[in-house]
Amino acid sequence: ALKIDGTGDDVDYFLYRSGFIYKLSFITSKTSPIAENKNIFNEMLAEFQFMGFTVTDSGDLPDGPIETILIDSDNSEIETEPVAVGDLTTFESSLYHFSAQYPKAWYYAGVKGTDGEVLHHYGFSNESLEDATNELIGLDVMSTSKPDGQSMDGSKFVVYVNVDGRTYRIFGDKGYKDIVSSMAKNIVPIKDETPQVN
Repeated sequence: ALKIDGTGDDVDYFLYRSGFIYKLSFITSKTSPIAENKNIFNEMLAEFQFMGFTVTDSGDLPDGPIETILIDSDNSEIETEPVAVGDLTTFESSLYHFSAQYPKAWYYAGVKGTDGEVLHHYGFSNESLEDATNELIGLDVMSTSKPDGQSMDGSKFVVYVNVDGRTYRIFGDKGYKDIVSSMAKNIVPIKDETPQVN
């Protein structure tokens, strides 16, 4: 990225990708705290990433859609939604040096952890993630080590997996069990290829 400082605390970042130039800007406001907003901008900048590339089915995923039953507050079935497990795409976390897969037509968003146990939380959904209310699957980067395993927590299916010395927790409604399992087994580390200076 090319960084260009503007007047005061304003700053622009320019990124080139696949024939396009993207501009990310921090513009100060006279009515809100600059330092706090700059910290938020820097966190967002650290999390900025281009969408992943499409990958092919690894061959051991189930064929066809999974039927997911959505339940309303009075426990009656309201909708059946097919989810194709085999059609996955990949995203990379440059902050925590790993990549993971999720359904190609879905969206994801990441936020810093809000407690001491979770360093970072990623949410996944079949619609844009405005807030956590429409999240279907969650992926947590854990701050402490947990043993590999899976369990049911009420209607929630939870998987812990350790990859390259770091623990990840992936969870979702039991209707998404196969997708959660697939995401858990497809987390891989990204090695830092920065040349070392002796």
